Amino acid sequence: MVTKRIKFAFFIFILLSYCSFAQEINRNVVVVKPYEPSLSDAYKLSTLPRIEDTATISPEFNYSILPVRVDAPFDLKPINAAKMVGVPLEKYYKSYLKLGLGNYYSTLAEYNINTLREKDHSLGFYFSHRASNTKLKLDNADKVPAGYSSNRLEGYANKYFPNTTLSGNAFFDYGVNHYYGYNTELFPDSFPLIKEKEIRQYFSTLGGDFRVYSTNVDSTQPAYYLNFKPGYLWDRFKNTESTIILEGGLKKLINQKEFGIDMVMDYAHSRLSSDSLTNSIVGGSPYFSKKNEEFEFLVGGRLFYGGEDEKFYVFPRAYLQINVVKNILMPYMGIDGSVTPGTYGRLVKKNPFIAPGSLMMNSDNLFVYGGIKGILSSKAGYNIGFSFDAVNDEPLFVNDTVGELDNMFGVIHDDLAITKFRLKPGMIFQ
Repeated sequence: MVTKRIKFAFFIFILLSYCSFAQEINRNVVVVKPYEPSLSDAYKLSTLPRIEDTATISPEFNYSILPVRVDAPFDLKPINAAKMVGVPLEKYYKSYLKLGLGNYYSTLAEYNINTLREKDHSLGFYFSHRASNTKLKLDNADKVPAGYSSNRLEGYANKYFPNTTLSGNAFFDYGVNHYYGYNTELFPDSFPLIKEKEIRQYFSTLGGDFRVYSTNVDSTQPAYYLNFKPGYLWDRFKNTESTIILEGGLKKLINQKEFGIDMVMDYAHSRLSSDSLTNSIVGGSPYFSKKNEEFEFLVGGRLFYGGEDEKFYVFPRAYLQINVVKNILMPYMGIDGSVTPGTYGRLVKKNPFIAPGSLMMNSDNLFVYGGIKGILSSKAGYNIGFSFDAVNDEPLFVNDTVGELDNMFGVIHDDLAITKFRLKPGMIFQ
């Protein structure tokens, strides 16, 4: 019984062994993605041996310096001096002549002669002539002589010293005009008998302008100037006037601040057909100013005294300029005043057709101004501004109805308020 069980068990073992050797191995591999080997961390071991020596060895040696000169040959090569190219000087001419003819039988002549470049002086003479010899037709078709003439003869000279310049000129002016504009309504049916000599007027002026002023290049030194202007005027109707104008000034720069004063004396003695009078004005103007790259300002005042009523005139004098954008945008503003002496010479320069011997009063002016200016480039700039003038006793001209022809102007005086606007662009063309 036992033998049968052993044989049965051995048979089962042999059968299982045969089945196990008969099974084949499945060699198919399913790859999902390529193999990517990676290491989480790695450290390289040093393969070189290292010996740490704690012993310190201090080198000791003896040396000495041999006092022997060693020659180092070196040859210098000369360097040529830099050449400065000077700016070519503009050619000067000793004289020039200008001649011209125009409509209305007008003539023009101008002549000047002078010395060339000199280190210590200059000298010259000048002559000019402008005239017209014609007749103009009035509203009533009458042709009247309306010629004029303006002439000037002048000599001038300059003397240059190390820190001072002396200059002067003497002149003679001669002007002719005619009172041709008579009132045609006074002669509705006929023309008046007008002789050229009867309506002729001339003005002669003999005068000079002499000036001495400092030219010291050191701005810390005092600077000064002095002007002397004498004059004498007479006309066809024996009206005469003697004038003397004396101007001077002194300024000094202290700690980048300028302190100065300007002075004036204006004297006139008139012997006119209407009256004989003397008019004189004296004045002074102290001021303080400072200028740098950011701003410029001036603070001062003007004081005048004189006139027929011998009164004082006081005006403020101030100026401020701010450089907002360097030399491109510079706003400015200021206030100032002046007194103009009433003289016969100043009157005939404004209007030579006034009645002979007319009188002019002193006028004073207070004005405020401001604006914006700047330089846009080396060839372009601008100035936009305004001014407001308050003028007392300004001379105005009206028709003179005293004469037979009403062909002259009379003078009246009135107070004015004048507002001006200015736009001044600038451009340099070469």
